[in-house]
Amino acid sequence: MIYRTIGALVRALIVAFIVVIPSALVSAGASQAQMFTFTFAILASAVVFVEYVVEVPAVLEFRFASPYNRLRILLIAFLAVVLSQGLVNQFLNGNSGIVPISAKIIEGFMINWPSPTILLTDAFALGQTSLNALVIRLAAFASCMALFFALVFGAFIWLGAWPLSKRGFNLWPNMPSFTARAGQKASTKIVQIAILSLALAITLPYIIPYFVSFGGDALGINYDDNYLMIYWVLLLWTSIPAMALFRAISLMKLAFLAENIRNF
Repeated sequence: MIYRTIGALVRALIVAFIVVIPSALVSAGASQAQMFTFTFAILASAVVFVEYVVEVPAVLEFRFASPYNRLRILLIAFLAVVLSQGLVNQFLNGNSGIVPISAKIIEGFMINWPSPTILLTDAFALGQTSLNALVIRLAAFASCMALFFALVFGAFIWLGAWPLSKRGFNLWPNMPSFTARAGQKASTKIVQIAILSLALAITLPYIIPYFVSFGGDALGINYDDNYLMIYWVLLLWTSIPAMALFRAISLMKLAFLAENIRNF
């Protein structure tokens, strides 16, 4: 119990730092924005602490099948650093260095077809040409990095022994929200959920910009003067579809193992 409590506290603090530090850099002293950030950090870290301190989580998936959640947190932390530093220090600008050149190449690829990157930048309706160009480059670079993480994640999941371990694997503690109808195979239900997650991963980058545009109009948000809002939109637009893709990859592997074990 003590070990589990310490582990839960460490994870909650990591989540709080991931939320607070990049946001504080972008908000540049805006008190209201920082208050919102600190409130969100407290809520997020509290949820993480409770989900890890209890014996069986209520909503957190694959808690006992590491490093699934560790890789997800690593991706979010990486995206938070890239986006915050990209907005504040604009390190992706320039024509020299591996990272700026890579970002420029990715940007050129992403704007040559009806990509979700263009939809997102259009949803911001930015009046500053330089800021619009920066957001395009940041969105293109971050989305490609999320896709790269997903490919590495998929290789690790499918080529490794995950989710099996020395302690075995129990479906119900790792998927607390999973339910199957009477007579329905668990593997069939898992495949259905995986397909839904994959569909969300593909469509959300195109759907989220419409909510950004509608929310900006309804709430009167001027994104030109609100770097923190741009940061959060970019982070959520990139990470939510990536998390859905991670989930689809993991569930497909789980369904594959369940079907093969059943037929063994």
